[in-house]
Amino acid sequence: MRKKIIKVGNSYAITIAKDFLKKQNLKAGDEVEVKTNSKLGIFTLRTTKSHADTSITPEFKNWVDTYIKENKMLLEKLATS
Repeated sequence: MRKKIIKVGNSYAITIAKDFLKKQNLKAGDEVEVKTNSKLGIFTLRTTKSHADTSITPEFKNWVDTYIKENKMLLEKLATS
């Protein structure tokens, strides 16, 4: 996809096609992380939507909490090895 840089107020922007946003499950107002690689002359966009957006069931949370409590010593040992 080839795009032009446009001036928006005191900033610059690159427009993104509506179909592309839809395929990426993004909409106006969503945040993206921009990473650059000046050696290669590229930049990448990455969604900032976290896995927290997905629903975690109370049962799964309880299972994780129980597992951590029951295996606390082992987990601490693994963390320091």
